Amino acid sequence: LTVLRLRRWRARRKVKRTMEKTILVLFPNEWDFLEFGSDRYRGHTRFVYEGFDVHKFPENAKLMVFSAERFIARMVKKYRDANLAGVLSNEEQFGALIASVVAERLGLPGVPPAAILIAQHKYYAREYSNKVAPEATPAYTVFSPYVSREEDVKQKFPLFVKPVKATYSILAKRVNNFSELQSHLTFKPLETWILKKLIQPAEDLGRLYTDFTLDAHQILGEEVLEGVQVTVDGYVHNGVVKIMGVVDAVMYPGTNAFQRFEYPSSLPQSVQDRMGDVVARVVKEFGLNQSLFNVEFFYDAATDDLKLIEMNPRMAYQFADLYEKVDGYNPYDI
Repeated sequence: LTVLRLRRWRARRKVKRTMEKTILVLFPNEWDFLEFGSDRYRGHTRFVYEGFDVHKFPENAKLMVFSAERFIARMVKKYRDANLAGVLSNEEQFGALIASVVAERLGLPGVPPAAILIAQHKYYAREYSNKVAPEATPAYTVFSPYVSREEDVKQKFPLFVKPVKATYSILAKRVNNFSELQSHLTFKPLETWILKKLIQPAEDLGRLYTDFTLDAHQILGEEVLEGVQVTVDGYVHNGVVKIMGVVDAVMYPGTNAFQRFEYPSSLPQSVQDRMGDVVARVVKEFGLNQSLFNVEFFYDAATDDLKLIEMNPRMAYQFADLYEKVDGYNPYDI
C-alpha cells in the first residue's frame, strides 16, 4: 500500500508539473523577483530566470564581456526543448529586445524585434510617430556627439538633448546654447567605452532586424517642453490596444527629478482620452504587439498642448502596486 500511494503521489505531481506554464524571465530585477515569487502564481505558473541585474555591482561587471548574440544563442540552445510558454523582460536597456529575439527564435508569442528597435531608437521613434501623430510629436533634430559647428545642429537653442539610444534619462539634459552642448558631450575615455558597451546590443541586433541607416551613436535634440509629465500604461494583445491608466509624475520643485508618482491622474478625462488615442496610433505604427508598454507625455494646460516624450516597450514595473491598490489588479498578472 505504501508503494502504491507513493506511485500515485508521484503521478499527481507529474500531472501538476505538466499543467504549469513555464515563463523565462531575462535580466530580472528586484521587482520581478518579488512579484513573480508571489503565492498567487503557485501551482499554475513557474518562472525561471537568466541574465544579470544591469544596475547592481558586481553583477553589472559582466557588461565588460557581454555579447547579445552569444547570450541569445545560449538561451535558445538551453530552452529549445523546455516547453516554455513565453519569454519576457522588463529590463529597458537591452533585456526587452533580447527577450523578443529569443521568443522569435523559439517560435513563441512575443514582441516583434523590429518594433522594440523602433521604439528604443529615439530618432526613428520620432520619425514613425510623426507619420501618424504629428500634433503630438515635438520638433526634433539629430546630430553627431562630435558635432563641431552650430549650424549642424539644425535647430534653435535651447534644446533638450539625449542619446538616441539611452535609458533612465542618462545624459538627458537641457542645453541653452552650443557651448553648453559641447561641454555636455565631452566624455572621458572610460565613459565613452561604457556608453558603447550599453549601445552595442541594439547596434548588433538592429542590423539583423531593421534597415536603419542611422546608427545608435547619435544625439537627439528637440524643443524644450513645458507642462506636467505623465505616463500612459497599457498593453497590446493580438493587435488590440488597451489602456490601463495614466500616472502623474510629481517632480522636486525646480527640477526634472522624480519625487513621487500619483494614480489616478489629476488630468481631465478628455485629455487622458486624447493621450490614449495618440498611443493607439503610435503602437500600431511601430508594429508593437504582444507587449505591455508605458508612454510618457507632457501636457501643457496653458496651451492645451500634448507632446509625446517616449514609448517604452515594457511594463513600468514601479507602478505595479499603484494599480493593485487602486484598481485591484496587478499589471504583472497581465
